[in-house]
Amino acid sequence: MKQWFKHLVSYSQKVSSKRVTAIFIVINLIALAYVGTFTSYVAPQFMYDALAIVAGGVLSTTVVEAFTNKTNDTKNTSASNSEESV
Repeated sequence: MKQWFKHLVSYSQKVSSKRVTAIFIVINLIALAYVGTFTSYVAPQFMYDALAIVAGGVLSTTVVEAFTNKTNDTKNTSASNSEESV
């Protein structure tokens, strides 16, 4: 866990800025849900919905990017292997 947080805040390719943004938004969603449930303040529904949509979009973009990078790496590896065999 400590290593993950270290990669999260360091200049590493293992953690992207989209992930940091998504985690921040999810923390805000949890805070809004808590405030709306346990206090007299009512959080506007559009604010909660917009944050949830943005968090879902950012996290899904990170997942799609990870899959496309894997397929590109696989193609590059197979192409370099075939060039070496020639």
